Amino acid sequence: MAWDTGWLVVRFRNWPTGVRSAVAAGLIALVLFTAGALWLRLSISGLDDDRHTAQLAGAQAIADSVIPILRAGKDIATGEGQYEVVHSDGRVLGAGREIRSVEDALGRSVFPPPTSDASGGQVFRFPGVVAQDASTPYSSWPPGEVYLKTIDDDTGRIAVYVYLGYSDPGMALDLDTWLWPGVPAGALLVALVAWASAASALRPVEWIRVQAADISTHSLEQRVDVPVRWMGMSRLSIGVRAGIAAALMSAGPLVAGVVWLRHAVDDVNTARFMAESSAAYGALDGIELGLRADVPIVPTIRDSKAYLYEVVYSDGHTDSSPAVTWAESIIGRPLLAAPLPNATAMYATDIVNLTEENRLWLRSLLPDVGAPVNVWKREVGTARGTAAIYTFEVNSVEGNPAVAMDRVLFPAVPASMALIGLAAWSGTTRSLRPVERIREQAGEISTSALDLRVPVPATRDAISRLALTLNEMLDRLENSVKVQRQFIADAAHELRSPIASLRTVLEVARDHPDQADWLSVIGDAVTDTRRLEVLAEDLLLLARLDSALPLPTASVDLSEVADGYRDRAELTVDGSAFVKGDVKQLDRLLRNLVDNAARHAVSRVSVAVRSTEDKEILEVADDGPGIPAADRERVFDRFTRLDEARDSDAGGAGLGLAIAREIAVRHGGTLTVGDHAVFTASFPKAASS
Repeated sequence: MAWDTGWLVVRFRNWPTGVRSAVAAGLIALVLFTAGALWLRLSISGLDDDRHTAQLAGAQAIADSVIPILRAGKDIATGEGQYEVVHSDGRVLGAGREIRSVEDALGRSVFPPPTSDASGGQVFRFPGVVAQDASTPYSSWPPGEVYLKTIDDDTGRIAVYVYLGYSDPGMALDLDTWLWPGVPAGALLVALVAWASAASALRPVEWIRVQAADISTHSLEQRVDVPVRWMGMSRLSIGVRAGIAAALMSAGPLVAGVVWLRHAVDDVNTARFMAESSAAYGALDGIELGLRADVPIVPTIRDSKAYLYEVVYSDGHTDSSPAVTWAESIIGRPLLAAPLPNATAMYATDIVNLTEENRLWLRSLLPDVGAPVNVWKREVGTARGTAAIYTFEVNSVEGNPAVAMDRVLFPAVPASMALIGLAAWSGTTRSLRPVERIREQAGEISTSALDLRVPVPATRDAISRLALTLNEMLDRLENSVKVQRQFIADAAHELRSPIASLRTVLEVARDHPDQADWLSVIGDAVTDTRRLEVLAEDLLLLARLDSALPLPTASVDLSEVADGYRDRAELTVDGSAFVKGDVKQLDRLLRNLVDNAARHAVSRVSVAVRSTEDKEILEVADDGPGIPAADRERVFDRFTRLDEARDSDAGGAGLGLAIAREIAVRHGGTLTVGDHAVFTASFPKAASS
């Protein structure tokens, strides 16, 4: 069944910009980290397998050397190795020197008598043992892994225990507990870095949106500021800045991860190297036990690939690994020195001191022996005289793999940084394409095409919010232009009437000077001129109010303003009522309201000033017919008259209430009309001066 991924692509495109950048960078990082973890895990697994193989090889050399001695019915010498031979009846048939000391403190064997068959050899975890008197030396044996091999004879079952060391389930397995959880954690961290870098890169978009939201008809002179970046970053695109930020922020986790991984590889390689040394040392112990019991060297040691050995007797004869025997045949003598005849055997173990020339010579003869060519030596007494036992460490890996990995790991850091930065750049650039489309559409918008709007992307981020804010700003500007055009048309209409009337009076008087009543002509001309003057003043005041010039911050007492209209209206004042603003504009507001009330009143006009908890209230009422509910908002529109005949002599130019509301809004207040033509102006309360 084919998978339809179209819906996933569409939904991904609708995700916010930062989320898309984070997903892209996180997926790339996940692929890189997974590939690196697999490569590292395979490398470490090989090293850990080599360590485990070498560790077992040394234990098998001792155990397989002890078994022929037991079968021959001979005593097992006390050697240097950490081994113990225990009979099923509890008797200790042989042990190394350190374990012998602990046995003396315990009064019994360190390891338990065998109960089950382990003739094929097995490894188990030993919990450790402590003597009752723990204050004496060698009173305990630590926990750790133990190699066990058993044989059965007529007397019972015999177990050969060889102590391997501290309990370790495998360093590769131990690494898994950190490596695999670290892969998604590292990818998540990179995704967070990419998200943070994209969010940081989009801050200028949000800054532009905030400024665009403040632009209106009252602040058309305002411009959007371009954010300034230090260190020349302002010259770079948002995508480049996002890529650089993501790359720099990922450097820390990448470097820390590489250092940790290198340390882990170095630890595993060190453990492998120590295990290979332990294998050579175990072979030394096994060969010594066989020679002292006059038992031939077992095939396990002879055919082992974990180490090589050479036994040189004082008479010059040798018994060696096949590879060493082949090298001896080439040079016609032993590779290393024979002990002196009749010399006392030295059971201490030493590292053979080799010159650099000798090391190179041995490596040319024994290619399996890696640098630095460590050779263990122990002299023992045998039936054939003193013998020198040499064991060569065989290194399964040439050199330190951690150093070899440096050639991959350290260049991988800048490469990964570049790839993560590229992913962040690509994701951010693709996500910012809607911004370019918004810019192109905005470039086509002019006063002749104010109905156009910028496209709004489906993402829920700063870009979509910017598009919505720009469209809201364009709505405000379009409405403002419509209002201004209507205002100009209405103003032209209102100006045309008195101008036409004045022109008619003057032209009639000019054409019939002998019939004109010049006093009446002059009176009519003065009346029309006064109408023009009032209309011009109202228009200028509206222009000043629209310009949003800052208001004075002085305190104005509304009760004092209302007191100036005591002779035109019934005045009710509760007390002082202070507001912040311009006393002339507030007086104009009240004058327009009183003029409107007087024009419609039957016999009574009232003015009231009162205070609430946080407001100062100014009310003007009359006993006229009132205003229908459907027209109570329309009366505040410019050039609006409810008089049916639009009689400008009776109803004015229709600007008085519009001016009153503009003044109220400019002072942070409101102006509304209610039942019975009660006009209520409300202002924020100010402290008295």
